[in-house]
Amino acid sequence: LKELLFQENINYDEIVKFYFHKNKRWDVHFKDDIVLMLPNQKTSNAIKIYKEFLGNNSLKINTIIDLRVKNRLIVTND
Repeated sequence: LKELLFQENINYDEIVKFYFHKNKRWDVHFKDDIVLMLPNQKTSNAIKIYKEFLGNNSLKINTIIDLRVKNRLIVTND
């Protein structure tokens, strides 16, 4: 996962923690309380979608970006 994030130029210093779920998928927690929920397959594609979304949108704190469902990007904000 670290290598995939590096390849997509995601600033590793902004990451607070990683969480690996039993169903073999990752959550990435960033310093600004943004959580990126990645799928257990095609993680690289999901990270690319996240980068594109991030480039076109500004995110507020406490935002969850859920990319677990194929062809869906779900954004929630508390």
